[in-house]
Amino acid sequence: MKRLLKNLGKALVTYKQHAQALQEIDRLQEDCSEFYQVIGALAFEADVFDHAKVTKALDNAIAAASGDPRPHSDLLPFDVTTHLVSPETYEKLVEEIRQVQGRTQVETSVSVLLRVLDRRDKKITQLEKENELLRVEFR
Repeated sequence: MKRLLKNLGKALVTYKQHAQALQEIDRLQEDCSEFYQVIGALAFEADVFDHAKVTKALDNAIAAASGDPRPHSDLLPFDVTTHLVSPETYEKLVEEIRQVQGRTQVETSVSVLLRVLDRRDKKITQLEKENELLRVEFR
């Protein structure tokens, strides 16, 4: 009888540990769902939503949230400095640099990057105005 009680006690401890592990998995899956939303929102704001690395990050987050296997093991390293603009935007910048004649490449690069930053600032201002309009509509 003593042995039976001992085994029952071990089983109860194992059951509690298992239940706690399941709760932790649920919490982590919920965190991954939230991370998916945050990654998508930040990528959209940074104009890199369609970038391959961002897509992989979103795929991994939704897979983790769903309890599915990780689809991409090559996400890291994720060098932020090389992924600030989408490949399409980068190609446009390179093309603009090539089209400008009579200036040094450094002057052209700075000029083009300043224009890009100016466009981004205008887009941010526009999005902030739209966001404010939405806030007013929902009040």
